[in-house]
Amino acid sequence: MQRLACVAQLSEGISIPNLRVGIIWHAFGNERKAAQRIGWLLRLNPD
Repeated sequence: MQRLACVAQLSEGISIPNLRVGIIWHAFGNERKAAQRIGWLLRLNPD
């Protein structure tokens, strides 16, 4: 997979094997949702 664009799906909990880079564009005021998205990116594949 070369690119993936999502609006809200990544807040629900998803694992994407072999993901090495993630970019969050946070444009809303809900801190809980932002924390969820950041948490998923912290689980990136280290290889």
